[in-house]
Amino acid sequence: MPQILSFGYPKPAIELLEDGHPPAVTFEQADGSCLMLPYAGSLLMRYSPDGVKMQFDTALVAISGRNLVPVWFALRLRQARLLRATPDIGRWARDEDAPHIGSITVTPSPLRI
Repeated sequence: MPQILSFGYPKPAIELLEDGHPPAVTFEQADGSCLMLPYAGSLLMRYSPDGVKMQFDTALVAISGRNLVPVWFALRLRQARLLRATPDIGRWARDEDAPHIGSITVTPSPLRI
C-alpha cells in the first residue's frame, strides 16, 4: 500500500510507493483526467522556484504550485506513484508547509523520424 502525503485536501497531492519503485508516474488533473508516463522514458528533470519540469521521450510535463521540494525528491528518487493537481486549494488548505500542485501541464513531444 502506498505511503500517502497529504496537505489537508481530501485527496493527497502525492502518493508514494513505500517499497521499491513504481514503473510509472500518473499525473492527475483537477477534472480527474490522468496521464501515466513510464519512468523509463524520463530524460531530464529540473527544479526551480517556479516549479518542476520533467522531460519524457513522449512529452514535457510542467508542474507548478508551492512547496514542491517533496515533489521534486519523489520524482528524482522514482518513488512518486501519483501526482494530483488541485487548483482550488484555498478553501481546503490547512498546512501551509505541505506541497500543493496547482497545475500540471503536459506538452506532447514532436515525433522524431
